[in-house]
Amino acid sequence: MNTPLLILLLALATMGSRLLGTLTGRMPSGRVNRFLHYVPFGLFPALVVIGTPAAPEPHWLVWLAGMAATGILAYRGASVLVSLVAGVGVAFVVSRLF
Repeated sequence: MNTPLLILLLALATMGSRLLGTLTGRMPSGRVNRFLHYVPFGLFPALVVIGTPAAPEPHWLVWLAGMAATGILAYRGASVLVSLVAGVGVAFVVSRLF
């Protein structure tokens, strides 16, 4: 499947489900609401990464450190942008160590 078509289909599925949820008028509460608040921002980088050229495979610790930093900050209530930038920064620092 070509990349632009895949991006279009994933965007339609993501935004379509959010639109349907908004039209029902009921918002979930608690953790579900917090998770749904971050879904589109979390999917956007994943869609962009599809088209980027392949790089050498990093050490598994680079991925683990970046994901842990992003997850911890997001769980503690940091904004999506701050969480993602911190995760990328931690992954960059760890990649320089290996």
